[in-house]
Amino acid sequence: PEAGGAGGRREFALVAVLSGLLIGLRLGAAPLLDPDEARHALAALEMFERGAWLEPTLNAEPYHHKLSPFYVLVGWCYRTLGVGELAARLIPALSAWLTVIAVHVFASRRGMAAGILAPLLLCACGFFVLTGRFVSFDATFTLFLTDDICTTLASPVEFVLFSVTVTSLPLVEATILSPTKS
Repeated sequence: PEAGGAGGRREFALVAVLSGLLIGLRLGAAPLLDPDEARHALAALEMFERGAWLEPTLNAEPYHHKLSPFYVLVGWCYRTLGVGELAARLIPALSAWLTVIAVHVFASRRGMAAGILAPLLLCACGFFVLTGRFVSFDATFTLFLTDDICTTLASPVEFVLFSVTVTSLPLVEATILSPTKS
């Protein structure tokens, strides 16, 4: 069946649900496990508590180890879900899940078997799944890189549209999506 047909929709749903369960199941159950994970969560928490969304800090000192929009998104999750492990890990988990979806959509253009096999192989990489369950910019970077590669290979027009969107995201996040301190 075509990618847009009933078979394509079932295939998409299967990949989306199974990868979502693999990456997201019990996401907030474990405490922050690594000093780096705690540092990233704390930098986002400080931005959230101070309401200063342009410059991340750690222990009230500038912290420029990762891009500010990542911390803004984690801070937005703190505001929406409350401060905790789930909120801290949600952005990396969503990024990893969307990476699997992007790989599925791209590979599905080559047929149903490729559309199932490619995300299955990606999810079989334990480090990829763990990266999506760890508070760091790595899963988000992987998402943008994967989408960039897929759109470049798919069509020059899609590549230009994607590039314009990605380059405007930090501005949008800093001006529109940034939560204000209440």
